[in-house]
Amino acid sequence: MEHLFTLRSKKIVYIFTLLNLLISSTLNARTLKELAIHSNAILAASDNNLCQLSSSEISKLSQNLQSQIDHKIQNLKNKDYAIIKSRLNTCSNDCTCDIYALAFEKNEMTDTANLFSKKAELITAQSRLHCFKKFSSCKKLKNTL
Repeated sequence: MEHLFTLRSKKIVYIFTLLNLLISSTLNARTLKELAIHSNAILAASDNNLCQLSSSEISKLSQNLQSQIDHKIQNLKNKDYAIIKSRLNTCSNDCTCDIYALAFEKNEMTDTANLFSKKAELITAQSRLHCFKKFSSCKKLKNTL
């Protein structure tokens, strides 16, 4: 009987480990750009009352996304920062400037963070709505609930 209990315990640990690997690989699969576009979509949906999302659903989406963004930023490498820095002139086209600024700020690269922040300040609610229509959809948002 004790042997069966030990075998079950090992199976549970094995399943739990697999689930953790799956979850962490899913988090790492999305790029910071994708997460930033998703963040913009949540803002646009909230600002423009799109997708018939309740305030609790928007809150849930935002909290989950913030966790993913923080995780992604913690794991950025120097080559990732170089790629992101090269997007300074295009980040306003896809409304990703604010998240890029956050990444540089958290890595204490204040000069670059300030450049992205200045670009982010120029993005209006109308710009976010345009980015939402171009890069996202209500279906994509609701699938992440």
